Amino acid sequence: MEKLKFLVSGELFFVLFLTSGAFKESLEMGFDVAPLFLGCTLLSILYRINLDRIIKRKYVLPIFLFFLLLLVILLSLVYSDSLINSKVKIIKFILLTMPAFLIPFFLIKNSAEALNKFYLFICGIAAVLSVIALYNYFIVSSAAFGFVGFNEGNYLGLGRITGMALIILITNFLLGNISKGFKVISLISLIIIMTTLFIAGSRMPLIASIIIIAYLIITSIKINKGIIYLRKGTKLLFSLVLITSFFVAYLARKGFLDTIIYRMSVLFSEDGGASANERVLRYGSALNQWLDNPLFGNGIGSFGINYNGIDMRAYPHNIFLEFLSELGILGFVIFITLIIIGLIHSYNAFKSNKELNNLNLTTVSVFVFLLINASISGDINDNRMLFTFISLLCILSILHKKRESNRIINNQSKIFRKGIINIVRSPLK
Repeated sequence: MEKLKFLVSGELFFVLFLTSGAFKESLEMGFDVAPLFLGCTLLSILYRINLDRIIKRKYVLPIFLFFLLLLVILLSLVYSDSLINSKVKIIKFILLTMPAFLIPFFLIKNSAEALNKFYLFICGIAAVLSVIALYNYFIVSSAAFGFVGFNEGNYLGLGRITGMALIILITNFLLGNISKGFKVISLISLIIIMTTLFIAGSRMPLIASIIIIAYLIITSIKINKGIIYLRKGTKLLFSLVLITSFFVAYLARKGFLDTIIYRMSVLFSEDGGASANERVLRYGSALNQWLDNPLFGNGIGSFGINYNGIDMRAYPHNIFLEFLSELGILGFVIFITLIIIGLIHSYNAFKSNKELNNLNLTTVSVFVFLLINASISGDINDNRMLFTFISLLCILSILHKKRESNRIINNQSKIFRKGIINIVRSPLK
């Protein structure tokens, strides 16, 4: 019964909702499964709210700011240059991005266990999708060159999911206090996921993952008075990097990394390739569009018609420039404020309690990973997972306060019990 509850938990449905695009394509479904998983998630939230109706005060400000951002988006319809794409973008923002941001406050709430389950399901789904993608790559297509994805090649979505899972496996599970058996399972999953990430052909998820892992290695080493100190789990991390290096060299020698090697070489060539050049053009256009209307922008969904002359879906491939060009300084400041609030909460969480540091490190690391990717590809709705992790950053300090308060209550109860025992024993002396 406990296993069944685990498998039908709200955390699983929420992860399936967030990854529904790649999940739908991997199973070749002819319909959108996102509403189904969103409905199941909301039912789980209603059940939990019935058990605990208390909403933390610290949740109010980020939720208020998000609805303020939504109000700015809705008001921008009045002056938006787009008539069609603007409405489509708002509908997606309400149906996809808004739940992605709000749900963690009511589903994860203040439970470290729920957050761990959320991360576990991300890794599980990434492992399943990796197996499907690798099977299609090695068995079905037998191609040595090309993108790895589903059907028509959602290699970017696959790259992001596997990149997130790779970071989670390293920071929260392999370096955390878990059983040896679970570490073995995590290590096997890591190898499968890492293989998919390297051969998928998606550059930015791979680059962002390498940046995060390099940072983890650098910060795990401290030198004080000539003595080198290693953080717990650093030896395992070094071993993983060494094994990964040999494994990647083997894949490259067999030709399985030809796609990513070619794309990286094009990226760092003199012209940067067609993709990089197109992004530079879009960045310039977004800046010019913002300068035309610095305070309010040109309205939600307006980038496409101002860039292409056609009212169609288009974006600068940079979430900051997208906010500036479409919603101006007003929308940009609200978005930045949300990020700052989340980072303040995460900083307070690191300071207040060391017990859940791996969980904090995981959340911050994945947030940075998603922020790097949002600066290079996708639009606001494509990067809805980033909004989810902004919410999770805001939750971190509450997780610690709950754990701290529980410890205080336990200590007080122990003192109370000892006092009662002493009172009972005192007449006997």
